[in-house]
Amino acid sequence: MNAEDFVARLRDAMPSQESLADYGLDDEEIDAIQLTFIAKPRDQVQSTQESNHEIQRLIRDFDCSAVEVGLVRFCNEFAHLQSGERFAFCEADSVLLRKDGTVALYAHSAPDSLLLECAADSERFLDALAEFVEVQKKKRDWEGRVQEAATRCAIAAGGEKYLDFYRLLCAFLEE
Repeated sequence: MNAEDFVARLRDAMPSQESLADYGLDDEEIDAIQLTFIAKPRDQVQSTQESNHEIQRLIRDFDCSAVEVGLVRFCNEFAHLQSGERFAFCEADSVLLRKDGTVALYAHSAPDSLLLECAADSERFLDALAEFVEVQKKKRDWEGRVQEAATRCAIAAGGEKYLDFYRLLCAFLEE
């Protein structure tokens, strides 16, 4: 999935003001939730360098600092670490685009300590997050089906190797 399609999928998945108001949320709370679905186009692109990875294009072309997909919170810009470029956090841990193009989760306490593999490449990571957004949007239909939802996301990410990361994201379905 390319960056523009991912941004569109997020926006399409945003819950309406009416549906959020049905939960008893006030206008400020509704605005805060809806903001997490919006990646704003940048006025000026941060880099003129051509990107080989869709995550690089996403961060370069859009302000994603408010975007949250489950436990994944995107950054406004890349942070260069020894193991790769951090573009998001999963709770306190770093989600990195590695030099080989794969996406992985590294421990916050030990930046070189791999926790979980996330996706075969950045495009598949966006594919998997788009699948997750669909699961999250239809939470009632997926309740109690963590394994099935995680498998759906892992397949989009590139295969079973990524299942543990998506189990972590889909754990909210057990509640």
